[in-house]
Amino acid sequence: MSALVLLLVLAITPPARAPSRPVVDSIVARITQRWGTPPRGAWLAEWNVVRGDSSALTAAGADVSGSDRAGIYTVTMRRERFAAPVLVARLRVGHAREDVVTSHAVARGTVLRADDLLLRHTVTWGAPDGDAATSLDDIIGTAARRVLRDGERIRPTDIAPAPVVFAGDTVRAEFIRDGVRLALVGTALSNASLGARVAIRLDRGRRFAGIAIGRNTVRLD
Repeated sequence: MSALVLLLVLAITPPARAPSRPVVDSIVARITQRWGTPPRGAWLAEWNVVRGDSSALTAAGADVSGSDRAGIYTVTMRRERFAAPVLVARLRVGHAREDVVTSHAVARGTVLRADDLLLRHTVTWGAPDGDAATSLDDIIGTAARRVLRDGERIRPTDIAPAPVVFAGDTVRAEFIRDGVRLALVGTALSNASLGARVAIRLDRGRRFAGIAIGRNTVRLD
C-alpha cells in the first residue's frame, strides 16, 4: 500500500477517514507523479462519489480532468466511449505543510527572534507552489526584507542575512597591504551583512570601502 493518506467521502455522508483504496491511490499517483515529493512525505486526498456505482472504478478506465493548481478533479467511468457515465466522482489532492509564520506584525529590517515566529500546520490543496521549505532555524537571526503582517507565511525571499555593521556605528577598519596591517576607526555609512560591501567615513571626512568581516569590523580594499 502506498504512503497516501486518503479521506473517503460517501455522497450522502459527511467527510470521514477510511483506509486508502488501491484504485484511488493509483489515480492520485498518476496526478502527482509530476509534482515531485510532497513537503511532509505524503499526499492527501478526498474522494467523493457524486453519482453512480463506486465499484465500477478502474484505474485504467478512469477519465480524470481538473486543475493541478486547485487540486480538484472530476473522475468519470463509462462502460463504452460516449456512453452515459456509470460513475462520476470528485477527487481533491493536496499535501500537509508546516509553515513558519509571524506571531505579530514585523517591521522591515527587524532581526527575527524565536518569539517573533510560530509554526503553522496546514493542508494545501493542489500542487506545491515550489517555494523552498524554510525552517525556524533558517529564519531565526535573519532580518526581514519587508514589512511582514501578523500571521504571514515567511518565504525565503522575505528574509536576508542580518547586518553585522550598522549605519552610524563606529567601526574598526583593517587595511592590509604587503604584510603591513593598519587599524583605523571610522563611521559606517550603511548597514551590511557578513561579506557585504560597506563604505565608511574617517574622522577627517575621507571615505573608504571594504567588506564586513565581523561585528562592526571592516576589511578595507
